[in-house]
Amino acid sequence: MPVPAPATAFLLKGIPCYSGEINGELCTPTGAALLAHFGEQFGPMPVMIPEKVGYGVGKKEFPAANCVRAFLGQSGDPAQAGIVELCCHIDDMTAEALSFASDRLMSRGALDVSAAPITMKKGRPGVSLTILCRTADEERMAQAVLEETTSNGVRARRCAKYILVPSLRTAQTTYGSIRIKCADGMGIHREKPEYEDVASAAKKSRLPFQQVWNDIVRQI
Repeated sequence: MPVPAPATAFLLKGIPCYSGEINGELCTPTGAALLAHFGEQFGPMPVMIPEKVGYGVGKKEFPAANCVRAFLGQSGDPAQAGIVELCCHIDDMTAEALSFASDRLMSRGALDVSAAPITMKKGRPGVSLTILCRTADEERMAQAVLEETTSNGVRARRCAKYILVPSLRTAQTTYGSIRIKCADGMGIHREKPEYEDVASAAKKSRLPFQQVWNDIVRQI
């Protein structure tokens, strides 16, 4: 019977798989069931601080070691996060269509979407569309890009990212309660008012946005 066995193939639906050079059953139905039940996401090993390491060794002999290794640990430094950059070049979408596609991609889980003008082959003006997403969302977001744009291909690049940990607090000002966005890490602290709250306060007070912004910044 070819591998994976029918039961294993059924249990591995929706889980990334690959074949190698070893002839034999490397994943049993039991192993597939454990992966399907306990696995929440699949990909390369994340940045982590290992606490325990476990080994399971099989009896059957293969050209390579017949064993499975598992790590248990804490997530690594939040200042170092993995991120995926998806990119495609487009020359046959209108500005309105690109704007709509960008909004749709954000609503479908993108962390950020940006567009930059470029010159493509034969001197045609085009747009370089870049989407940032979590590593666990790479395949899903790549499909979303292909669905929402006219591009026939998407390039993916895994990147390391240094970040300041975000947080939110509320400050009492002469304009009422205003949410303050904070970011901390690596000896750095930043904060600024939430745009939506400042815009709402400016409308209610009938004052220019920049005046209200400056007032709130001084008060906090």
